[in-house]
Amino acid sequence: MVDFAGGDIMKRLSMWILGLALPLVANNQETFLRANKLYKAGDYQQSLVAYESMQMQGSAVWLNIGNCLYQLEQYPQALVAYKRALKGATPSQYRASVVYQHAVLQKLGKKVELSWWDTIVLAIRARTGGISVCVLQLLFLLPWFILSWLIIRSTRGFWYKILIMVVGIFVLFNGMVLYDTYSIRTRQVAIVFNKEQLSVFSGPDERYHVLGTLAYAQEVVLEDAIAGWYKIRYDNKVGWVPDYVLLCV
Repeated sequence: MVDFAGGDIMKRLSMWILGLALPLVANNQETFLRANKLYKAGDYQQSLVAYESMQMQGSAVWLNIGNCLYQLEQYPQALVAYKRALKGATPSQYRASVVYQHAVLQKLGKKVELSWWDTIVLAIRARTGGISVCVLQLLFLLPWFILSWLIIRSTRGFWYKILIMVVGIFVLFNGMVLYDTYSIRTRQVAIVFNKEQLSVFSGPDERYHVLGTLAYAQEVVLEDAIAGWYKIRYDNKVGWVPDYVLLCV
């Protein structure tokens, strides 16, 4: 009989990793329950401290952190937490994050109006938020290969053309979802937490011309960073602001 020592080593390593992970999970669960209890008791500051001390912070934890910050009237920080909750969120968690973000914006006096198209996009994003980009790529490529094979056959039957059209629509839809998901996950955004009106400069220094201003809790897209300054995109404009006035998501 041949003794595979490598298998025994892998088994011991797996047991060692599991032995380290179980106490961590148990500790996080205990901290999570304690933080929930503090939140229900109205002790939002201590509840926030407990949530932030957790070493494993998933979507549920970030939603609760956002709720604590909302109750403490730290609205930009709450927006950041709610946006961090979107990563890997379940459909219900995704919808909750969007609702909470709208509540913060309304609290700040900002109008939130969703068109029918925005509603559809949010529903799709809620369903695909927890799916990896690799899986979405496979869901795009598989019907693409099927469509290519159907076109190559070039059969002229009516139902065959209907099938090609249906598969083509499916490919187009999956391509749009893949592009939207990839652009969202690769885009880095930040929230303005400076309550005073913030000037946007044409270069990374206050000696440059002022291009415009940013509002409190406004969302911007980060394009670049250099020597204490962020290059941002906002309202279809590009400019520079000091990095200490932004909270990165």
